[in-house]
Amino acid sequence: MENRELILYIVIISFIMPLVLSGILVWFFMIAQKRRHHAELLQREIQIQQQKMMIERIQLIEQERARIASDMHDDLGSGLTNIRYLSDRAIESDDPLEDKIYLKRIGDYSSQLVRNMSELIWAMNSNLDSLANLCAYVRRYAYEYLDPFKLKLVFECPDFQNEVHLSTIKRRNLFLVVKEFLHNVVKHAHASEVMMKIECIDHSFRLTLSDNGRGFNEVQASGSGNGLNNIRKRLEQIGAQCNLSSSDQGTQLSILLLLVEDQDSGA
Repeated sequence: MENRELILYIVIISFIMPLVLSGILVWFFMIAQKRRHHAELLQREIQIQQQKMMIERIQLIEQERARIASDMHDDLGSGLTNIRYLSDRAIESDDPLEDKIYLKRIGDYSSQLVRNMSELIWAMNSNLDSLANLCAYVRRYAYEYLDPFKLKLVFECPDFQNEVHLSTIKRRNLFLVVKEFLHNVVKHAHASEVMMKIECIDHSFRLTLSDNGRGFNEVQASGSGNGLNNIRKRLEQIGAQCNLSSSDQGTQLSILLLLVEDQDSGA
């Protein structure tokens, strides 16, 4: 009897064990498949996010190119129209004094047109997408812009040991902010000196612009068309932080931009 029971147990165990082992193998297989499926979903989600970021960068680049093309069209159109109008007036005029006035204005429009085109060409050239190039261009522009108004420029900038990439969009917006600030100084500040200081700290870039003018009331200035809102919008567009302060001792604009690896250098 005992032998029969033992044989029965052995038979039962021999029948059950393969089922148990098969069940365990199936369970491990399902777990492995689930993990594999989860990994594939995660990888697919990462790829989708990367594609989305790439599309957003391409759209941003195209928007910037369209804006630059529009600026170029507007500058060329208005500049050439003014030159043509003044040329016609000079041809029709019989007064030598008027001729000189028209010719001077034609020269002024031509010089301004050349400067505007030079700025746009510089902004569109992706081969110049570096912090060192921005600093050199801003320094030259500031000297040339302030010199006719007898304003002194104090410029502090480190020697860049390593090439720091700066996208076309960021480079252009930072330049336009500097240009707007200098325009405000000449037009409103009644200053005698402008200070520009550039610093690179860790992975960030700091640009400080200041003058020794009479300052302004920010609430009144925001609605007076002096470009403060444009400055803030341009800096927000490139993710830069800014701090603007003003007193009767002058105005200071501090800009902080994190230096990350940009992918829109093709703009």
